[in-house]
Amino acid sequence: MARYERTQPGNPHQLTIRQHLLPSRTISRFCGRDGLVHMRLSERAVELRLRPDNHLFCTMRSWDQRAESGFGKAIEDGYQVIADRLVSRSLTSLAADMHGAITEMYLLWRYRCLRARDPLPDLAINGVTGNPDLDLDAQEQLEKSRVMFIKPDGTLPGRVVAGMMLQSAIDSDWESGAHAMRWGVFSSGELEFLVPDAFIDQPILPVAPGICLAAGASDAELTLEEVARVNREAVRAASKYWFVHDVVRCPVMRATAP
Repeated sequence: MARYERTQPGNPHQLTIRQHLLPSRTISRFCGRDGLVHMRLSERAVELRLRPDNHLFCTMRSWDQRAESGFGKAIEDGYQVIADRLVSRSLTSLAADMHGAITEMYLLWRYRCLRARDPLPDLAINGVTGNPDLDLDAQEQLEKSRVMFIKPDGTLPGRVVAGMMLQSAIDSDWESGAHAMRWGVFSSGELEFLVPDAFIDQPILPVAPGICLAAGASDAELTLEEVARVNREAVRAASKYWFVHDVVRCPVMRATAP
């Protein structure tokens, strides 16, 4: 795991250190009765049972608090309202004003994953002299208040730069056409979808074991082969791991029964 800037002992300002790529609330929907999900580590082919707060689902302070509890949380909250209704089955087809919130959540997940794979170092700001009196406690207070700052050595913290880049990437995609994305609701009956660590190149967003959202698709209850096809794409997309609620009900190969 890449090095990250540690807080003061005890983290007195309660900054988020362990940052989820996919919201913990989403991962929790895939938990079994034991409160754990079934994870497979891709490279080592190791099977694990993990809680949603396990460090494997997280990156360590890759973006700042503004990106975590500011615009990031706002995007998550808007999406989870829709996801909760899909899971409760009070919603089976999306209203026109829901597609944007789903698109933002997909983009947030996508760019969080890309940023976590390539953490940014602190950025030297030419011609700027840092304030030598801005100690670590003052820096943490500013970050908690979602205020950007220059460190005493004249650098902008890499996580602050990353937070700006996250927001900029989402805004850029939105302006370039993502605002027009429309999502279909896939359901799978007794079968289940698996979740990769990221769908970087495909606009797919798993919601719960039996529900998945796909851009450019129509609402549909998928057949065994269609569920297996989605899951195969998820396995291909996974770089480090994938997870699932019940691996027995999660077809991947053709003509594989649940």
